[in-house]
Amino acid sequence: MGIGALRVRVLSALVLALPALAAVYVGGLLFDLLLGIVVLLMAFEWDRLCAGPRGASAKANDPATLALVAAILAVIVAALLRVPALALWLTLAGFAAVFLIARGIDRRAPLLQALGALYIGIPFVALVWLRADPAVGAVTVFWLLGIVWATDTGALFAGRSIGGPKLAPVISPNKTWAGLAGGMLAAAIVGGAFALWLSSAVAPAALISASLAVVAQAGDLVESLVKRHFGVKDSGTIIPGHGGIFDRVDGLLAVAPVWALVVLLDAGWEVWL
Repeated sequence: MGIGALRVRVLSALVLALPALAAVYVGGLLFDLLLGIVVLLMAFEWDRLCAGPRGASAKANDPATLALVAAILAVIVAALLRVPALALWLTLAGFAAVFLIARGIDRRAPLLQALGALYIGIPFVALVWLRADPAVGAVTVFWLLGIVWATDTGALFAGRSIGGPKLAPVISPNKTWAGLAGGMLAAAIVGGAFALWLSSAVAPAALISASLAVVAQAGDLVESLVKRHFGVKDSGTIIPGHGGIFDRVDGLLAVAPVWALVVLLDAGWEVWL
């Protein structure tokens, strides 16, 4: 990556980060609506991704496209009404509906097309639910964003400066074990910094953050696997220097539901208490 490309990448990241952080800070309807807009864009991006490099993106009136968008819209409405259980059931219903419709009209990969409803919907519900907590919702989402961004940055610089054995050469040839270690270290530092700020135990926060860095890298690899399956380099072109929205949030899509599940099992909030 040249200096010019890196500069574009950094500037794009800053432009995206500022409104995202502001929405997390304000919370409420602003956060939900901004996140809703993002996931709607992701639905179209997923549809385009499933079309492959030589297949034209589905038209706006394509039944499978409409089904996926309708499913995500239903999930957004349920989340705005603060009924997370209904939102999760709607993601499952959306998955089934998109699969049946996509298979009925002979779309290229109906199962993957339908999985978009889960891949997009579940992390959205998780983030809305986590942010809605009045005590630690904001700091939790800030923390998740921080460790995902730290993981990406640490992995990029450690991987390029150290190199070494590849992490998953068949799926993503550029990722290395050194990059994973660098991402885990960066995430642990961010987690420890949050703990110091909140006067919490540093070691558990750092350890949990490093573990979630592994989850974030797994999310990155999952998206890389999907793109490789369809022969697509980037999930989209909406973000200069980054590609599509999925290319920017693949780690968060994995981390958010994992942490929401931890919290749901009453094993997570005490990190910040």
